[in-house]
Amino acid sequence: MSGNPGDGPRSLTSALHERLRADILATRLLPGQKLHIAGLAKTFSVSLAAVREALSRLVADGLVQASDQRGFRVSPGVARRSRRRDTDPDRHRGSRAAPFDRAGR
Repeated sequence: MSGNPGDGPRSLTSALHERLRADILATRLLPGQKLHIAGLAKTFSVSLAAVREALSRLVADGLVQASDQRGFRVSPGVARRSRRRDTDPDRHRGSRAAPFDRAGR
């Protein structure tokens, strides 16, 4: 990490976002599965705030749904998206980072 104190939490959040995204797309986290903030924080040794931010990013990505007073769940359509990605003949073209680059991330 660099000397900038602001880089630490952002890096943890980004790393957690990427890990959870990968787990969702690989169906290690199943569609409809409840995502417990405290459990994720303990599992990944990060703060509750880092988990909330990572989950909020996944909501923006369409991979997670947020419900008032109910928390977060893996979006039901993720399995279809994941299967479609695996069978998409264009998926091997370009870099894997391309979707993030287009989204401004």
